[in-house]
Amino acid sequence: SAAPGSSGAESLQSAALRTSQTNTQEAGVDEPDIVKTDSAGRLYILSSRSLQVLAALPPQDLAGRSVAVLDLSGGATDGFFYAQDFLLDEAHARAVILATDYDPAQGLRSVKIIVDVSNPAAPRELLRLSVDGYGINTRRIGDRVHHVSRFYVPAPAWFYNGDDALQGQRNEYYQARSQNDQARADRLEAEMRTEITRRVTAAGAQVLLPRIHRQETGADPIESTLACNAISHPEVTTGLGLAVVESFNTNGSSHAISALINNAYLSYTSEQNLYLAQTSAGWFFAPRQVDQSVIYRLALSATGPAVYQSLGLVDGFVRDAYSMSEHDSHLRVATTEFRSTADRFTSYNHLSVLTATGTGEMRLAGALRDLAPGETLQAARLIGPRGYLVTFRRIDPLFALDLSNPA
Repeated sequence: SAAPGSSGAESLQSAALRTSQTNTQEAGVDEPDIVKTDSAGRLYILSSRSLQVLAALPPQDLAGRSVAVLDLSGGATDGFFYAQDFLLDEAHARAVILATDYDPAQGLRSVKIIVDVSNPAAPRELLRLSVDGYGINTRRIGDRVHHVSRFYVPAPAWFYNGDDALQGQRNEYYQARSQNDQARADRLEAEMRTEITRRVTAAGAQVLLPRIHRQETGADPIESTLACNAISHPEVTTGLGLAVVESFNTNGSSHAISALINNAYLSYTSEQNLYLAQTSAGWFFAPRQVDQSVIYRLALSATGPAVYQSLGLVDGFVRDAYSMSEHDSHLRVATTEFRSTADRFTSYNHLSVLTATGTGEMRLAGALRDLAPGETLQAARLIGPRGYLVTFRRIDPLFALDLSNPA
């Protein structure tokens, strides 16, 4: 109903200025969703293959109102195209659709579709950006989008061929290790590295790297390969995979890509940095593997690629993105660690504060350790100088933390 002294039209306009927005972990860092609203009260609704736009105000006769529908499948009929979620940049009248596409000839690709919504009744596709792999997380800061995807390096057939001479060397190497013949193991490792380098050099690095595609509407597609010098290799033992970070404006300009060799699936983004977390379960097997997580820090750019800067180690595993938060240049991380005793594993919970040193590492500035032994962390929220943790065994204790002093 209209407020006293106002017309119905004025009331509707006032309501439109109070339309809901997507819940976000960090202020100023927009997150994708399957439904967005703009300040005029329009609904933007994403299905698996289309974007629909509906004027939701006034609500009367909503069921009979026309819906603008933009097909996003690109004519695909094999059922392997799927749009997961999207971002809405109302200030520049653009939507960025985040999708996965699989083509038998091209393989799996992470796709970003730029859509012009300046005329909501007739949204139109402007271009597509894609890279080999699959998307795991996306954030928008202003009109700059940062998208993280995973790419598994396709090892050539000779790497797994049991009849290949390299496999024989590998068997000899493990035999030498089991016999504690370190000199022989070192010699075989050097020989295998030399042979693998020779084979990869002969084949060319392009066959091992993700392809990048740009398809503007009405133009021929442009394909390139991620450059070797765009890939960082932090000194952490890990499987042969890439975390690929794409950064671009919501109109598709200033498209820049960097990557790290790691097995990180979890990411958190502040207004200045992007963090990737990888538990020790993603590292190669080690006889005395400790329960740890490595966290990679990348600086975000307004025009260029995300730049890898440093890494830090914390005990335990990071449950989700809400278990990380940056405040005053410090990263706070909540983890659960499992320690083995003679007959069982016992869980312990920690809150660690990391700070970048400028030397390629994030050092531990302070910590609260061994909270709620025997329980596991179920939820965390770290906001400014306060932190809140919930653990669980039979009840759900809530811990409130003072984080104002990083030490």
